[in-house]
Amino acid sequence: MRINEELYSRSLSRLDWEKLVEKLKPFVSLEITQNRLSSYTPSLELIRAKKLKDKIKFLLELDKRGNLPSLPKIPDLRKLFAKAIFRGLFLPAELVVLDTLITTAISLVNLKDSPFSEVYKLSEELKEVSNSIREIIIPETSEVRDQASYQLFILRRKIRELHQQILTKISALKDYYFRKGYLQEDLYTQRNGRYVLPVKPEFKRKVRGILHEVSNTASTYFIEPISLVSPTNELEELRGKEEAELRRILKGLSEGLFSYQAKILKLEELLSDLDLAIAKVKLGKLYQGCLPEFTAERKIYLKKAVHPLLLLSEESQSERPVRNDILVNQGLLITGPNQGGKTVTLKTVGLMVLMSYEGFLLPAESAQIPHLTQVFVDLGDEQDIFHGESSFSSHLKSLK
Repeated sequence: MRINEELYSRSLSRLDWEKLVEKLKPFVSLEITQNRLSSYTPSLELIRAKKLKDKIKFLLELDKRGNLPSLPKIPDLRKLFAKAIFRGLFLPAELVVLDTLITTAISLVNLKDSPFSEVYKLSEELKEVSNSIREIIIPETSEVRDQASYQLFILRRKIRELHQQILTKISALKDYYFRKGYLQEDLYTQRNGRYVLPVKPEFKRKVRGILHEVSNTASTYFIEPISLVSPTNELEELRGKEEAELRRILKGLSEGLFSYQAKILKLEELLSDLDLAIAKVKLGKLYQGCLPEFTAERKIYLKKAVHPLLLLSEESQSERPVRNDILVNQGLLITGPNQGGKTVTLKTVGLMVLMSYEGFLLPAESAQIPHLTQVFVDLGDEQDIFHGESSFSSHLKSLK
């Protein structure tokens, strides 16, 4: 079994499977989908392949009507849950990510009666989770609402009022001392979260207060006026109480969300499947690909087929790739001169089989694919199709 796995892995490499998968990456939105592509291996299961085909067909119909879903960028929720569980709560920005995932799924009403119906069904079950998050968090700003608790509402009102009083005082003191000529500039600033005035060295004893900092050139002394010390201390105390109340609110909300972890991660997985399917549709549109027909006949037929990477490669844009009709019954024998495209044609057949079973659109006018259980390849070289390198020239290079 291990030998077969090694042969299959080597076969995928020689059929340029990894290079094809790389072309999908710009079209996916979810981090979990990007991670999946790093170890994406095709599976030759006919029932699964037919289900994937139905999904792609459905998305193509949506695309024709201009309704192809668009998913937002969403980080890996497994990592997000791990961090939140470790610290005991979700941060506001993380809660917005969870809400974005759920509300995105809820908005996909076109999926209700489709091959992706599980997405819609599960999102409906998680609607209350989204509602509970939005009762506490403002999605647009990732901030906790004042109304998240009565205590928070009162604390923030006191903070705003006291902060405004401090601003009024520091502004008046700034105007007074500037007129006296004690300040370097007509402004006030902050040091360590406390309001200070930029006092000239020769007048440092004229402004009663606490020295917080001296400039590098010793030309400015940053002094907090004595009349602001007490209210600023009170403000810091209130902000400490606010932080404690925020933590209490977030912890309470998070503990409820932890119980939904399995369902939320399942929804992420379902959206990742959708994300990958959308990427395949978008990639296939670049070369106007077709869906294959799975047939009981033991033959492979590709009409006007071309290797997809020849159409997607920047190096190949200057030359129009040759399309071929390919029929494989009992076998296929190809003859021709060096650099005539024999190996590329064989790669095209193998790669198209893999693409068919993974729901890709095929770069062909039509395609018939039989039920296969394994694909093994031995091309005997490491030919690079992008640089017009033939099997023979590849052998010569290896002898250098």
